[in-house]
Amino acid sequence: MSLIKCKECQAKISDTARKCPKCGAKIHKSSSNKKWIIDIIFISIIIILFILMILFTCHYITINRSSYKYGEEALDILNSFKNNFISEKQAYDSLDDLYDDIEEEMDNLENSTTSEYDRLYSIHTAILNMQVDISSSGGATINDVDETISEIKSNMRFFS
Repeated sequence: MSLIKCKECQAKISDTARKCPKCGAKIHKSSSNKKWIIDIIFISIIIILFILMILFTCHYITINRSSYKYGEEALDILNSFKNNFISEKQAYDSLDDLYDDIEEEMDNLENSTTSEYDRLYSIHTAILNMQVDISSSGGATINDVDETISEIKSNMRFFS
């Protein structure tokens, strides 16, 4: 509790008083603190909405890129192979089909200056290396599959 001056008689009175005890003038309380808090809340909400809009836009752009789509397909095949849901032959054939699809997409982007071509090229190369590992005499190891999965994931990121 603090003392304030009455606007009418300049007497010092409690800031909780409704009327001046000396002259009886009604005390008008300042609402600047409440307004300041409301302004801060409003600005905070605007900033949060702006950040959410940016995150949604980045996510939308990411999931609609062809490198993301082909990367997801490659990861599905590799994880199915790693978890023994499909055989080496099935994994090889599925990766071969995907390799051809990516090659066709790269042809469409060949004259593009975006990094999308580079991401597709890296996924394309990772798939080819995995096919070489699968077709080698010892076959692909779990370590080979994990390395390929990591490489493909790194090329699916928006800011890679």
